[in-house]
Amino acid sequence: MDKSTKISPVNMKKYKKVCCEVSKTIFPRLAMNSIWTVLVFLLLPLSIHAQSEKDNQLWQGINLEYKVNDKLNLFLSDQVRLDQNISKFQLNLINFEATYKVTSLFRMAGGYRFSLMPVVDRHRLYAEPILRYELKDKDLKFWLHTKFQYEFDKKQNNTAHIRPMLFVKYEPKFPDRIEPFLATELFYRISPDANPNQFRIYTGLDYKLTKEISFRVAYIRARELKVESPFRTNIFFAQVNIEIDRPKKKKKS
Repeated sequence: MDKSTKISPVNMKKYKKVCCEVSKTIFPRLAMNSIWTVLVFLLLPLSIHAQSEKDNQLWQGINLEYKVNDKLNLFLSDQVRLDQNISKFQLNLINFEATYKVTSLFRMAGGYRFSLMPVVDRHRLYAEPILRYELKDKDLKFWLHTKFQYEFDKKQNNTAHIRPMLFVKYEPKFPDRIEPFLATELFYRISPDANPNQFRIYTGLDYKLTKEISFRVAYIRARELKVESPFRTNIFFAQVNIEIDRPKKKKKS
């Protein structure tokens, strides 16, 4: 290096002093700008959400499962739902369903649901093809549901929806009692007078109390789609599942 380009000790001290002054002024400003940027991104969704309606709901019930044979399962469930920040009765539904195992990957389900409501009771008929896939080495199971449902009541308020759902469940070998799951579901309106399209996200877990009894808890986030002021709902879900065994045949003596 040429002597003319060398920095003297005096100049080096001045250079360090200038760098310190710059770091004291520039870096705090950059940090503050970053903080304000983060706050804006955090508060912007809240300001947008404030323009829409919100609700907190509680869904709780019991589900009975009876295995007729290796291919046919029957389900009977009862559920009570509370809305308006879990303060008022919304409905009590009773659902009957039959599921038939066509192959190891494909099942067909169908059922009837009766909803006891404060104003007008409603009825639902539905059919639901189900694709099931399992990754045994990863302890993962995947279900792809597509529910076709039709609802009606005595006031001729008829609605129809298609509801595709992807359900993923993790079943670890240890601990084998806890099985967390994730799911996402869409509602597509068929009839023009049906409710707005909706999007739901599920997260929760199944806890096995015994071989026949399990307990499911979940959080569901629901949001209307394609409306100016979408309705958002926080749903807290709790359900007891009971498997009823077939009576064993008595051996002939």
